[in-house]
Amino acid sequence: MTKIPIRKIDLTQGEQNYSKIFQVKDISKVMNGQPLIEPFHRHNFFFILALERGKGDHNIFFKTYEITDYSLFFLRPGQVHKLKFLIVSYS
Repeated sequence: MTKIPIRKIDLTQGEQNYSKIFQVKDISKVMNGQPLIEPFHRHNFFFILALERGKGDHNIFFKTYEITDYSLFFLRPGQVHKLKFLIVSYS
């Protein structure tokens, strides 16, 4: 069986730091104009993913959920998930 990696919060320069207990990231900066394809992993922290627009799917504990505009996901520490996401630009 494949070992699923655990991701940890790692603050980088210029990110919001709320006493190292809360972190906010702009996913579009992480993506840098490319689709975001993340393999199965888990976190050691609560994870909230709020998406204003986009398409893709988010597989949480081996159940797939469609990502649409205004999608919101809450994950607790240890939940296994993977993500395929593309920001959609509307003209």
